[in-house]
Amino acid sequence: MRLNNCLTILHVSILAALFLTLDADSTDSTCDIEIRVRRGTVYEAVLGEDLRIICSVAFCNNSPLTVSWYKYETTKPVPVDVSSSSHIKTEWTHLKPLEGISYLIFQKILRNDSGQYQCHTGGSMSHSINVSVYGTDSTCDIEIRVRRGTVYKALLGEDLRINCPVAFCNNSPLTVSWYKFETTKPVPVDVSSSSHIKTEWTHLKPLEGISYLIFQKILRNDSGQYQCHTGGSMSHSINVSVYGEVKLTTVTWTTLEPESTEETFWPNVYRVVGIMAFVITVLTVWVASSCGCKGESRDTPDLSCQPSHDALTTTTIYENV
Repeated sequence: MRLNNCLTILHVSILAALFLTLDADSTDSTCDIEIRVRRGTVYEAVLGEDLRIICSVAFCNNSPLTVSWYKYETTKPVPVDVSSSSHIKTEWTHLKPLEGISYLIFQKILRNDSGQYQCHTGGSMSHSINVSVYGTDSTCDIEIRVRRGTVYKALLGEDLRINCPVAFCNNSPLTVSWYKFETTKPVPVDVSSSSHIKTEWTHLKPLEGISYLIFQKILRNDSGQYQCHTGGSMSHSINVSVYGEVKLTTVTWTTLEPESTEETFWPNVYRVVGIMAFVITVLTVWVASSCGCKGESRDTPDLSCQPSHDALTTTTIYENV
């Protein structure tokens, strides 16, 4: 009897041990990741300041967690851009062996950062986190100073500059992009090295500048509506109108007909007679000049050049004795 009792106690102990082991295993297998974000969490930020929103996470083992952040765009969650070129970053802080916090960090928060956010990890997602951005020009939005209804007119083939004045809030460099409306849709303007359109930035004041869109020898199809974009802002439409016609050089070809014999005979006769008269005149002058009185330099006078007339009568004078 005592032996039976001992066996019974042994069986119960083994069963209890197995039960506890199974219970522990089942507890571990059902251990979910817990995201501790309160329902209705709201953050408010002033435009241009830095903001951190948090997502507390409790997990079951020491394996590393990956926490992703999403923002609702038209009721659909879209991954938040946390790339190196974005002003939004993430950061993870380990608090306890099985607890930590994921931060979503806005650097100089923008107006369009307002909205609903969620953090996701291990198949779980948090309650919505509302971010509200407020503030006025004291914290300064980027201001594009293009007047409504701006129009530029250009003659076909000439150079044209259209401008986009911008006032901004800090000394960080601005990138101004230009777009042209093609069938009601804005398309980036080609300003590559192979294009006849270029851009240029001129810094006017510490917080003001002008972006130029430069057309070199403007074309007919450059007509249209343009916009400049920067910092999430866009200008009013700028209308460009190109007029004038392409000037073409007209070349006229004329066939030369050979002249008739009658038309060329008498002019040639006149030319020959004129030349002969000129030659005779030159010979006459030459002969006359060569017959000049050359006898003065010789002992015997040259009578060939003297006028032909009778010799004078010799007069004899007798002296009275």
